[in-house]
Amino acid sequence: MVLAGIIAAVRQPPAVTSGPLTLPDGAVVHIVGVTYGTNHFLGPPLARLVARMPTGTRAALQRLLGRHGMLQRSTTTSEPKLIVWLRCATNSVPSPPGSGYFTAILSDASGFLSGDTAFFHGWWSAPEGLEFHVFPRRDPVIGVNFFYHSTTGGVTRCGSLSFANPLHGRFPQWQPEPLPATRYAGDVAVTLDNLSTGHEWNASYRSVPGGGGAVEFGTNAGNDRNETVCAVHLNPLTNTNEVWVVASEEVSDATGNRALYTLLGLGRPEDGYFTFEPGLWPNESAWKLRCEIKRSRGFAPGEMFVFRDVPLGGLGETNRLGWTTNFAGVTVTLDQFIRRTPTTGNDFSLENKSQVQFSWRGLTNGVHLDLVSVRTDTGTELESPSWSSGGNQRTYSFRGPPADGRTADLTHGFRNVPGDARTADFKFAMQRSRWVEFMVKPEVGAFRVEYRPEP
Repeated sequence: MVLAGIIAAVRQPPAVTSGPLTLPDGAVVHIVGVTYGTNHFLGPPLARLVARMPTGTRAALQRLLGRHGMLQRSTTTSEPKLIVWLRCATNSVPSPPGSGYFTAILSDASGFLSGDTAFFHGWWSAPEGLEFHVFPRRDPVIGVNFFYHSTTGGVTRCGSLSFANPLHGRFPQWQPEPLPATRYAGDVAVTLDNLSTGHEWNASYRSVPGGGGAVEFGTNAGNDRNETVCAVHLNPLTNTNEVWVVASEEVSDATGNRALYTLLGLGRPEDGYFTFEPGLWPNESAWKLRCEIKRSRGFAPGEMFVFRDVPLGGLGETNRLGWTTNFAGVTVTLDQFIRRTPTTGNDFSLENKSQVQFSWRGLTNGVHLDLVSVRTDTGTELESPSWSSGGNQRTYSFRGPPADGRTADLTHGFRNVPGDARTADFKFAMQRSRWVEFMVKPEVGAFRVEYRPEP
């Protein structure tokens, strides 16, 4: 049986090779293999066969076969992924630390860029593996596209390498529904007006006659990201004091791709849109879009609790608190408050912002715990335009309004922590989310969302 396996392995096609492509740091790279799944083995067919054998047999065969039985690289992934393996053909690459970095993103046969982005620096292992969660599966040949990010913020497209699609095949076609379409999640009507993909973070804001404004999204031509825009409205049918927003999304297609959001951007609820990455490829007849919704306002008293008179500490200090309470079976800890000098303008660095950090235990799936308001002892109401989360811990950041006076963005109305504030009340809310689902064909090209004047 071993000999039969060896013979079959030797008769398999040779390993994938593609390229070369010269990158700005001087590296000449080419593709030496493509693997898919959770167990990834890169090497000659015989070595891949040996790697799957029991430990004792594997060791004996490797001693017998030498380099012919040895893998070049192997790794495991927690979920099925596509890994594109690259080798650098140059002996040395002059890429010192701090000289920038590279990104890679996949394209379908038409050249459309989408999916998740792989990041790597110029320090090349032998070989380097680029991991992707989703990839276009209908095309027999797809491409990996490279971009160089300089230390000054510039982005240069370096070129692409093509490779045979390991999951190329025939798949069913999903049927899209006409838009706008409305779904009901309890007493909330969710209307999807449109969905557009192929954008980057280059939205511009315009005033429109009669008040209100418009957000215009350009294309991602020459850029290494694909942002998808959903024009959506959430309307409570009974309690009009509630404000509902999209908390998360997932998008899938008929070929088996399923992408959970990594970057979710929200306008104000009145703006009627949200954005997400990564997206899929628009050559599909339809995407299945699932949206998780939750409230941002309109909570009942029994859904909220407050940490009162929390000391904020002095400027430049971290006040480690460790205040703990139990609410509805969930243990919530207010870990610390970091006090920083108030900033103005369009400084988005979180290193310059005051921050509050909290953690929890016992929070189940579908239940959300959110900071809904902060009120200082000076009477100032604070809101956080951004937060980051990891595991069971979340950090909210505070900043002032932008220097250009723009109001149609996430930072509208947010205030710095006043310099004379000494304490603050932190109010939290707990709720269970709801889901809605749409089957939609994405548009491609420039896109515009208009929104009403703010009440």
